[in-house]
Amino acid sequence: MYLSQTYSVSAKPCFLSAGRQEDQTPLHIASRLGETDIVQLLLQHMAHPDAATTNGYTPLHISAREGQVETAAVLLEAGASHSLNGYTPLHIAAKKNQTNIALALLQYGAETNVLTKHGVSPLHLAAQEGHADMVGLLLRKGAHVNTATKVPYKRSRLLCVLASLRH
Repeated sequence: MYLSQTYSVSAKPCFLSAGRQEDQTPLHIASRLGETDIVQLLLQHMAHPDAATTNGYTPLHISAREGQVETAAVLLEAGASHSLNGYTPLHIAAKKNQTNIALALLQYGAETNVLTKHGVSPLHLAAQEGHADMVGLLLRKGAHVNTATKVPYKRSRLLCVLASLRH
């Protein structure tokens, strides 16, 4: 559906570049689909784990968005970066309430207090979306509760989430 041509895989390393739909490489597509074996094969043949789409999304961002825990772990083992553009895979996991992805990212050193260019942390996104368990996880892992953002949020939503954590 996304690939209009097939790739032959040889024993020699090959360069797999962007150029398909939305500038996604085969690694992006395999990461989205959770095809861990294919992700490993592509990485073994020199696919770049930090290749970014025109929107700045890496295979790790995409696997985080789709909840592909095993794929994310393979990418992290291959040295995928947690942040190339400020909006990290942990931001995505927090917004989408992907707790298992967040745990894997944190295990591999994801920073809980990283901010986007608008000053938004993963904790802001988890609170905004009402994900109390994710908020609790981020707080247990050292997220700063008093970090201010440049983006207006409804204060009442954040207070409700924080109040639910006390019960």
